[in-house]
Amino acid sequence: MMKNKNFSIKAKLLLAIIPITCAMIVALVIIAYNVSAMMIKQNATQLLETSVAKQGTSIENWMNENLSSFNAAKRAIEQAHPKDAELQKIVNGYYNFNTNSPDGLYIADQNGTVIKATKSTKNTTNAVNSPWFKEGLSHVNMTFGDPYVAGGHKVISATGLIDDGSNNLRILGADFTLDRISTIVNSNISMEGAQAFLVNKDTMKVMADRNSAFVAQKVGSSDQPAIYKAAAKQIDHGNYNTQTLGADFTAFHTIAGTNWVLVSYIPTKVVLANLSKLRLIMIAISIVALIIMCIVVERVTNRTIKPVKKMTKVITAMADGDFTVDVDTKGNDEIAEMGKSVDKFIVYMRQMIKAISQISTSLQTQATGSEKVAHEMNDASETQSKSMDELNMTVDQLSISVNDIAKNASQLAEVVTDTKDNSDLVKVKMEDTVSVSEHSREDMKQVVVALDNIQNSVTNLQESINKVGTASGEIVNIVKIIGEIAHQTNLLSLNASIEAARAGEAGKGFAVVATEINNLAKSSANSVSQISDLIKEVNDLVGDTVKQAGDSVNDINSSAVLINTAVDSFDTIFQNIHETSNMISQVVERINGIEEVATNAAAISEEQAASSDEILATSETTLAQAKNISGNSKVVAKEAQQLAQTAKDLANQVKHFKV
Repeated sequence: MMKNKNFSIKAKLLLAIIPITCAMIVALVIIAYNVSAMMIKQNATQLLETSVAKQGTSIENWMNENLSSFNAAKRAIEQAHPKDAELQKIVNGYYNFNTNSPDGLYIADQNGTVIKATKSTKNTTNAVNSPWFKEGLSHVNMTFGDPYVAGGHKVISATGLIDDGSNNLRILGADFTLDRISTIVNSNISMEGAQAFLVNKDTMKVMADRNSAFVAQKVGSSDQPAIYKAAAKQIDHGNYNTQTLGADFTAFHTIAGTNWVLVSYIPTKVVLANLSKLRLIMIAISIVALIIMCIVVERVTNRTIKPVKKMTKVITAMADGDFTVDVDTKGNDEIAEMGKSVDKFIVYMRQMIKAISQISTSLQTQATGSEKVAHEMNDASETQSKSMDELNMTVDQLSISVNDIAKNASQLAEVVTDTKDNSDLVKVKMEDTVSVSEHSREDMKQVVVALDNIQNSVTNLQESINKVGTASGEIVNIVKIIGEIAHQTNLLSLNASIEAARAGEAGKGFAVVATEINNLAKSSANSVSQISDLIKEVNDLVGDTVKQAGDSVNDINSSAVLINTAVDSFDTIFQNIHETSNMISQVVERINGIEEVATNAAAISEEQAASSDEILATSETTLAQAKNISGNSKVVAKEAQQLAQTAKDLANQVKHFKV
């Protein structure tokens, strides 16, 4: 598995702070942009509403100004009931009276008769069927109608019924060019970039527009912009609220006293043009602020993190076992306090590691000495085991010899008995007796030599056992020292574990070492306990062996006395047999004495055989104990070797640290 790449605290802080700062700046820019856009839209809406209201007021004033004079003429005609000639004078007087209506007034009746100014160029052909006449039939007062084309010009007529009391239906009218209305619609716009057009909501015809080609057209025709179609839908539904239609802000204003609706609109991009500039400026300012902020954050972070970097190097060196480093702390903030604590920890760890090193060296030296003593004790026990094995074989041979002597003594008693009964065969049997006596004499000499060897071996065994007891005492002292060292090591490992736990992540490596030291100390303590038990068992066995060896020495000494007595007796028998061969005549007389001597010899031989069996049993017991001592010595040697290895491992672990 690939090792994860490490990131410094500085990098992490920068990766956390800079994106958040960028996000905040971007969010502020977006919020500022949206708020600005909202405010600009609100201001644009208010300004557009104000503009369209102002335009509507101008149109209303223009209408009232023009209609008032013509309504006054209408009322005068209705009150005066003038004749046609007088009417002609009246209409001639209004020619060029109003610049908005240069042709002045004209009157038409239901018969098609038209009275107009003499200089007027208005076409009055088929007046009854003209749009203005038909509109006038529905107007009591002078009221504007729909635009239409007259003489190549687009005009709008203000018409009304003349109520003069006659039966002749007459219409008073005046034509106004739409140029003036278009001028008002398009020139009185307070908002730069805005446009307007005037619509008759009943007929849905355009009455005034910047583009003269649209005048008198149905609003929303195919050749008109999309705003016209959208406005037509809103007018048709009677929705005159200011709103956004497509890509335009749109405001509606109804002209009082008419069925006209003034529509003013401005493209959204025009309204938000300054906002786009503001957005670019804000983005530029944000980028500059972001760069400055990143530089400031980087510098502040670097200055703040610099002590942490130094401390990280120190802690890393400590994790690698190097406690020769020092922490240079400045200031009184949390990082400085941390540095002071780490410096104290380094000093304490130096002292503790030096102490552990000294203890491990002492433990290793003592373990080496203990191992040497254990090997010497093992060698001594093996030598003792071999000696006891040889002693056992000697005692076994002695037992066989004694049994042979017992058999020979029994045979001698039988011979003596037979001699008593068969004195005639004494001479022949005496020769056999001489031969047997000589053989027995030699066997007894061998028994004496064997007993001397057994006595020397038992003496050596007793000395070896005493040495083993002395060595066991020395081992006990060494084991006590090792136990104390293991106890001190355990305490040091516990302190090291506590300090490692305080160090947190940085002390994990040392915590492992402390745990290992603790395990080694426990293992040493267990080994010391086992060695103490084994040495106690060895001491008990050595005591038993010394006691049994003493008993064996006493038994062997007793056997030696008896055997020497038997040898002397056999010498006497041998001499007597030779004398008997010379003094055969005295055999019969002394046969009773020989029988008694033979009986005593048989009894002594049986006692000697029993003693030799006891010596053999004791020898076998001593041999088993010697083998047990040898096995225990091997265990002690093995434990001492493990203790030496543990001390060596502890020394190797301590060498990992530099102080």
